[in-house]
Amino acid sequence: MTSQIALPLIPAGARDPASIAIGFGNRAVAEALAAPENWPFRTAILHGPPRSGKSLLARWFANRHAGGVIDGVEALDETEVFHSWNRAQEDGFPLLIVVDGENWTITLPDLRSRMGAALQLEIGAPDDDMAGELMLNHALQRGLVLGEGAPAYLIPRMERSYAAIEKIVSEIDRLSLERQVPATLSVWRDALEAGQGPAYLDSVKARDPAPRSRWEVLTYPGVWAVGYHRIAHWLFEAELFFLARLVNHWSRMFTAIDIHPGAKIGKNFFIDHGFSVIGETAEIGDNVTIYQCVTLGGTNPTNGKGGKRHPTISDDVIIGSGAQVIGPITVGRRARIGANAVVTDEVPEGATMIGLKARSTLVPAEEWVKEFIPYGTPCDDPCESTRELGRDCIEKLENELKQLRAEVTALRAEREPVRRSGTED
Repeated sequence: MTSQIALPLIPAGARDPASIAIGFGNRAVAEALAAPENWPFRTAILHGPPRSGKSLLARWFANRHAGGVIDGVEALDETEVFHSWNRAQEDGFPLLIVVDGENWTITLPDLRSRMGAALQLEIGAPDDDMAGELMLNHALQRGLVLGEGAPAYLIPRMERSYAAIEKIVSEIDRLSLERQVPATLSVWRDALEAGQGPAYLDSVKARDPAPRSRWEVLTYPGVWAVGYHRIAHWLFEAELFFLARLVNHWSRMFTAIDIHPGAKIGKNFFIDHGFSVIGETAEIGDNVTIYQCVTLGGTNPTNGKGGKRHPTISDDVIIGSGAQVIGPITVGRRARIGANAVVTDEVPEGATMIGLKARSTLVPAEEWVKEFIPYGTPCDDPCESTRELGRDCIEKLENELKQLRAEVTALRAEREPVRRSGTED
């Protein structure tokens, strides 16, 4: 479910272009901005992907709470930011700092220590409901009649990001004006095809900090493997099985990645590094990322028939290096499979699976689903409670051991004089 926050001085209505859609990706941020009295040192730092509404939320916050806002902090002198923080503390008003880029590197030690104590807020990826609301909002801003069925058709077929949503609406508007026709299914389809190549490369670049450009992404074996698979799968669907196998065989030699031509793969599938195997009846959703040496393997059917033998990977799943996902199971949307995990059972939506045999870490999905979590497994705060519990148990065991040793020492001390008196007799 999505809701709307009206920007100041502008009346809000359903899908008002001057309002902010609130959904899965930014609800926690909106709730935190509504209660700055709970911030440590009354300071918060807002991160988020491009075009995710950070500046709009900052405007809403400033007008609602008469707070201070520093937008685009990376471009400012660190001494100036430090003085702004000091003024906010002296005057007693909340300060929101908006970071435009992926990382804000602070070199001034005093500023770094103060920003480290601030509340960190991050806007995550939009869910389907929020993406649909954003799409209709962008269309309304342009005066474009997009149609209620557009989000249901477009969202499953495109990259699920704020920038991609805005870009697809812009492309639909351009094609509709250029052809002088309403924005119907044919326009939607052409808009998707027009942005598919660069959008795919951008989606890979967004998930991997290594490449400096789209051209560098084109050297990735995973990108070539997916491209060859599109050809092989088209031949497989046309029942040209031998030709499909030839393409698959060449791709395996060229990329060290083995994807059976029968596997069904969605949009923006990214294999990082390679050396992975994907079986014939595997099904992979949109925006899935897998790292090196992953196997989506099958089980031997007991009835002797081929059938469904391999896993189904839902949208936005991340599978860590060396993981083995075996059998006709379903890995739920936004799930994370940790490195070297062996998964043979159904995986709930949003779960993080680790170990052999894999088990869920029970990390709440709404807490850790962001635009992208590299390598599939969050390693920080969610496990702190488990580690603290483990430390408590160890301390209790150590205390009990000390008590037992003390009791044994006391018993020995009591018995020692008796044994000596017997010896003297």
